[in-house]
Amino acid sequence: MSSDTSKVTREDVLKLMDEKKQVEAELEILYGVIKSHNADMDTPLVDSQGYPRSDIDVYQVRSCSIHLHTPATCPSMALSYLTGSSRP
Repeated sequence: MSSDTSKVTREDVLKLMDEKKQVEAELEILYGVIKSHNADMDTPLVDSQGYPRSDIDVYQVRSCSIHLHTPATCPSMALSYLTGSSRP
């Protein structure tokens, strides 16, 4: 994108819109993987005795969760940046 914000071109806007769609698709995939295990971001991954739960793929859910929360790879942070929002 141009460094001078007064000269934003149509191509700049289209590029940002494409990047936004890609980030939203990645978010949908990651949350979809978590939901496919009947889990969400707050679901405990261990049972009451501290062992990994046997009814979900703990590794897959945890790796998606980590990806969603790691600043370097966080799609929701990228989406906030692209949309100019201060909230991920």
